[in-house]
Amino acid sequence: MTLHYDRQADYFEESLPIGNGKLGALIYGGTDDNIIYLNDITLWTGKPVDRDLDKDAHQWIPKIREALFREDYQLADSLQLHVQDWGPSPTTSGASASTAAS
Repeated sequence: MTLHYDRQADYFEESLPIGNGKLGALIYGGTDDNIIYLNDITLWTGKPVDRDLDKDAHQWIPKIREALFREDYQLADSLQLHVQDWGPSPTTSGASASTAAS
């Protein structure tokens, strides 16, 4: 995939977000200069992070996308909690989470 833009990003809303949920960045700038704002989860938690904590979170992304394509935003929102580690893990999902994911 190649992304092309007709002008540089000057504002937050125009920046290109990249990341994996624990380490992220916003890319601003153009061809002559780049500004990269980095963000790491440890900056917010103030402590080291268990990098294996959400190792299976990626499995929820296809289910979230399916819900979004069906415009089922309530389901997509509840499923994203698994990716953000706000909800039960996939192996310990409660009845409501496992029913929603089916």
